[in-house]
Amino acid sequence: MKTPAARPSAVFFLFILSIAATPLARPAVSGEIATLIGIKRFTIASPAMDYYQSLDVLLYQRLNFEILPHGVTPFLIQDTVPQECIAIATGSIDIVDSLPILTFTITGLDENTPEEESKKISLNNQPVDAVVDVMTLKMRNFLEGNISGKVNITSKPKDCSIFLNGIRIGATPAELTLKQGKYALRLQRDYFLPFKDSIMISPGRETIVKADLQFEGHRLQPWIISGTVLAIATLAFQIAETYYQSAYLSLTPEEGDLFDPYFNRYKTANILKITFLIPTITAGTISISNFLENRSLKKRLFNE
Repeated sequence: MKTPAARPSAVFFLFILSIAATPLARPAVSGEIATLIGIKRFTIASPAMDYYQSLDVLLYQRLNFEILPHGVTPFLIQDTVPQECIAIATGSIDIVDSLPILTFTITGLDENTPEEESKKISLNNQPVDAVVDVMTLKMRNFLEGNISGKVNITSKPKDCSIFLNGIRIGATPAELTLKQGKYALRLQRDYFLPFKDSIMISPGRETIVKADLQFEGHRLQPWIISGTVLAIATLAFQIAETYYQSAYLSLTPEEGDLFDPYFNRYKTANILKITFLIPTITAGTISISNFLENRSLKKRLFNE
């Protein structure tokens, strides 16, 4: 087997990366425990392929610049495997038919990720970056298929805020990749009643949510109820005013001592009627205004 011409410079480059990455082997996480995927040192069958000895470091470096599903963090395994580690990636390089072959394996450790997946990658005339690209894609596919699922959320109308477990994460329509588990979903938009549901995310599967939010618009019911109550009270005081006014006007001179009491009752009923009439008109005006605005708003929102 021919040794690549760039072997000395490649060895030096990989050696520098290995030194730079070692202090970063365990990511610092503030306030919470990270979900980790460990990377073990690759085994090499022949000393003639030592220039591949830092493939694990290169993979780790690449994954630090990738957004892995559900925020999984890469971790270089030195001695023990952390409890937070859900999977381990490792590789072995062997000579098969005079060609160097990398067997890249990912093994799930968590009870929810029991699968083991392997991929054979030819190293013959393959640049290191291309090999790392293949391993990165393989790790991403493994994580998406074993710890994550997708949810497709659409709504009528569009542009509803999406809340998962009380946290806003975007607006409809949306396709999200989430860690498996149960989530409390709420869709919210001005002038509509909130849509609430519970969704279960399964690994490697897609959940579809189609929400039809009920139009609410400007609130009518409180104004209608208060306007009705005020109108009944106003009518009652109007009847009382009419009665006391009739009694007051029917007094004879002989009943002069009843003049002031009946006049006062008439006057009080009149004041109360006017006092209740003003908010009655206000509530009625607002009810009519909101009704007309809701018709216009509903037409605008559902014709968008």
